[in-house]
Amino acid sequence: MHRQFRGGIIWLLVVCATGVSFGLNRDRNIGQYGHDVWTSQNGLTGEAVYQILQSPDGYLWLMTSSGLVRFDGVRFVPVDPLVEGHPINEPIVAICRGADGDLLIRTRSRTLVYRDGLFRDYRPPAALPDGSVRVLFESREHQVFVGADDFIYILENGAMRMLQRGTGWIYGFLEDEQGTVWIGGSTALYAWSQGRLSTFGRFHDKLRTTALLEDRDQLAWLGTLDGLYRWDLRGHDAAPVARDKIRDGVNAILKDREGNLWVASNTTGLWRMTGAQVASFSALDGLSDSRVLSLYEDREGSLWVGTGSGLDRFRDTRFTTFTVKEKLPSNETAMATETRDGSLYVFCLGGGLARIRNNVVTPFTLKQGLPSTYGNGIFESRDGSLWLGTTGGLTRYKDGRFTQ
Repeated sequence: MHRQFRGGIIWLLVVCATGVSFGLNRDRNIGQYGHDVWTSQNGLTGEAVYQILQSPDGYLWLMTSSGLVRFDGVRFVPVDPLVEGHPINEPIVAICRGADGDLLIRTRSRTLVYRDGLFRDYRPPAALPDGSVRVLFESREHQVFVGADDFIYILENGAMRMLQRGTGWIYGFLEDEQGTVWIGGSTALYAWSQGRLSTFGRFHDKLRTTALLEDRDQLAWLGTLDGLYRWDLRGHDAAPVARDKIRDGVNAILKDREGNLWVASNTTGLWRMTGAQVASFSALDGLSDSRVLSLYEDREGSLWVGTGSGLDRFRDTRFTTFTVKEKLPSNETAMATETRDGSLYVFCLGGGLARIRNNVVTPFTLKQGLPSTYGNGIFESRDGSLWLGTTGGLTRYKDGRFTQ
């Protein structure tokens, strides 16, 4: 069934509200964000989500294992583009955000643009001479590049021109501030500048590049088949990052508006780097799959994560949850009180006492002298003592000491 979507004013849950939109709070752990999951069991068309983009009208567009899918925050709708009322009758193989912000779509022989609710030919149809397409990219100069299984092509004057063959799979493109287009492949890293393609063969063994992200001050992030690297675009020096944690293949890298660096791992889930802190979130924590394929930050500052089994969204919420992951002694909280210094003391049955101050949890258990991890009642007296009704008697906490 072919579908054509025309413009209209509708309410999209994925479109940002008016006002300033903030990203994900750096002070929260990943598990403290609001987390939503969609799979084929609750509406997602397809399973694996390879690409995620947002068009100017607010829709999310997904490349899934079932093809192109449009999402308005409620419904997933498979999309078969029509151009001037005629079906394309070709599978969609890649999407990207164009230089002007529009959604670009590549089929086997056509490059389309989605604008104002309609699909149009963006360039004259031109079939690939050979190869299976994996990625699509448009530079600021409106040069359209296509990465395939063993080739790099450029679309110029309505014709496909091969830039390089024997590349292995092409995974990603990056245009730096100088206008150089960097192309990451499974066997080498390439640079397109002033009409010439260069190969950085001396990085062949180390930088089997699968994802690229420019940062600042001529520095970039490289995702490779064996981890994450920090790369100097000027000196071309690369150094591994978080090697003790991110050891496997990296499929995507994203830096959100709050400065969190997100890394999509091929086997160990989602990673976040905030300054020197590195944290992860995997299927064991509730992610739809530990194989993460794509990342996208929408207008609201929510993070969308495409995995091998579904679509996840992380967003800031008004409520913040604290659990044992934030160092609570246990998740069974019985009572709480705020003291005059602004601290919140929480008694956790079977675990002990916890102090929460400036979102930092400090646990007090039997190791810190708490006589018992079970009790009933908590109160601060005028002299600043904290009184706990614990099993075996009344306990006072004052000046860092417990007395029963």
